Amino acid sequence: MTGLINILPPTFNLSSGAKSTDISDLEKLIKLKLPNDYKDFLLISDGGEGRIGSAYFLFWPISKLYERNHSANIFNYMGEQFLGIGTNGGGECYALDYTNDRENPKFVVVSLGDLDHSEKFIIADSISQGLENARNGVFDDSTYNEPSNVILSKEILDIKLRNLRMKADAKWKEKNYKEYIKIMDEFKSEWTDSEIKKIQYSKKMLSEP
Repeated sequence: MTGLINILPPTFNLSSGAKSTDISDLEKLIKLKLPNDYKDFLLISDGGEGRIGSAYFLFWPISKLYERNHSANIFNYMGEQFLGIGTNGGGECYALDYTNDRENPKFVVVSLGDLDHSEKFIIADSISQGLENARNGVFDDSTYNEPSNVILSKEILDIKLRNLRMKADAKWKEKNYKEYIKIMDEFKSEWTDSEIKKIQYSKKMLSEP
């Protein structure tokens, strides 16, 4: 994987690098290990902002991360295994999601006005991959909020499908069968055999008095 800093275009506004002690202090405070590509970026540029492809990224400096996760109620609503690291310059928060893997967090985006795990959108398995997706046009600000009449690329469709499955699985675990079926109906042609069985079971449970 290309180093994160090398993915950024020349027009991306960089800052002076963070101190390694500041990074380790934050890791101790949040009890999470930041991914290496993100730490390497912070050592070179402590935050920064600019457009990559069609997406805009504004990364917070290390000194502001803990404070902003509290002031924006990110920890309160998303839990302490979810770390906001910046925004799109507006109301969408880019974050590291450790919920399912404390060693390898996903790079996600969620609206600051709708902080809920069911509303987060997985951009990629790492920040570097997410920024590469942006540079290559696979991800942009509209990927997770696209009008229905726009024709999407296979890569974007795959990202959307993965996110829909994640939302559906969350409803299944909650035994919210009505919402599970509603989400699954958005991609009927992609159902697997196990998903078909879950749909049948959900309909059975809903039909019982």
